[in-house]
Amino acid sequence: MNNTFPSGRPQLFALGEDMADGLHNHGAAVDIKQNTEPVFRADLDAARTAESVYAAAKSAKDGFATALRIADSNSRAFLKAARAVLAQGLGEVWSAAWEATGFPNPSTAVPTTQDERLTLCGGLKKYFTDNPAMEVNTPRLVVNAARADGSSRHSPPPEPPSITATRTPAIRRPRATPPRTSCARA
Repeated sequence: MNNTFPSGRPQLFALGEDMADGLHNHGAAVDIKQNTEPVFRADLDAARTAESVYAAAKSAKDGFATALRIADSNSRAFLKAARAVLAQGLGEVWSAAWEATGFPNPSTAVPTTQDERLTLCGGLKKYFTDNPAMEVNTPRLVVNAARADGSSRHSPPPEPPSITATRTPAIRRPRATPPRTSCARA
């Protein structure tokens, strides 16, 4: 007899159905008290619901990854434009005048990491808010606090799917009581 526990979710759900059928057919005969068929089926249904919610969230991941790549690309383009605009007034080479802009690592280069670019966008938002004369607002080029915040010229990323976490009931374990009858083989 092979008692290998299945590893895939479809096989686990099939095993769960077999177990529920077994509880239906034999639960009363073996005096099941806690994990009765209705209790087990409720747990199995909750697990299926959780699996469905997980699958929906997983399938939405690609859309969010694409939105993130687009937003990061847009921020890179904005940072390059902002750097070019600021270089006209602050000079091409990093100096103390660049400090207030938020450009990191005594450099005027656009940061290579997403976290540093996000931080720089926050710094530029504050800089352009405090120094509106440094903003550029033309039909071909917009470099201002609103763009640094990502709230201008681009539609916001899609809202995440509504996922409500439901607590899956704990598996009820039988109490550790001695068996009423002996199972010795004759």
